[in-house]
Amino acid sequence: MNCLEFRRRCLAEPGHRGHEFLQHENECEECTRFATEMKEFDSRLSDALRIDVPAGLEGRIKRRHQGLKPSRPGPHILSLAASILVAVGITIGVLYVAVQPQPLQAAVRDHIEKEWESVVKNDEMDAEATAAVLSNIGGMTRDDEGKIKYASLCDFSDYGSVHLVVEGQKGPVLVLLMKEKHVAKANFMAMSMPGGGRLEGMLTLTSNGSMAIVGQEGEELHTVGEFVRDAVFWVL
Repeated sequence: MNCLEFRRRCLAEPGHRGHEFLQHENECEECTRFATEMKEFDSRLSDALRIDVPAGLEGRIKRRHQGLKPSRPGPHILSLAASILVAVGITIGVLYVAVQPQPLQAAVRDHIEKEWESVVKNDEMDAEATAAVLSNIGGMTRDDEGKIKYASLCDFSDYGSVHLVVEGQKGPVLVLLMKEKHVAKANFMAMSMPGGGRLEGMLTLTSNGSMAIVGQEGEELHTVGEFVRDAVFWVL
């Protein structure tokens, strides 16, 4: 099992106990950290959604239906109401993320069309400089193939964003990593190069936000996306 397969399994099932899964977790320091974060998040989400039924609730419901004046709500009822509000708030937040791809997609398209030329023409950086840029937003990289040619901080997301230039099959590929900017599913984008010509892009989900992958027509965007997911790890 490689790091990409491990993280996909971990996102789907943080408590997975398969032999290959556990073996990889024990052998890979970055994936161990990733699994710990996912388990902690899963635990906090479960706690937020856990609603204890107050004692005597059944009797109070029966009295209400019988036309009796209900007793003044006690602390247990107030606790139940608060828990329900928390659960509803989380649900609304998830639904908001799921139905909001277009505004983010439009903003990403405008941003990359403006930034494309100035970013991809930069001179190549060494691995140490690239790692230093990613560390500013809590990331680290393991680029054994040397495909990441350039990295720079970007103000697109309030929580931190980075431009990466990756070596693609058709030429340079611009990857915009955005922390805490979420999409529910992959969305494809078509855009124009400032000097003429067409670009193709894909906006897709990551473990802590999303990323846009943009290259020349015919570029293998999915391949670049898999490479970035495998090469970039998040510690914060």
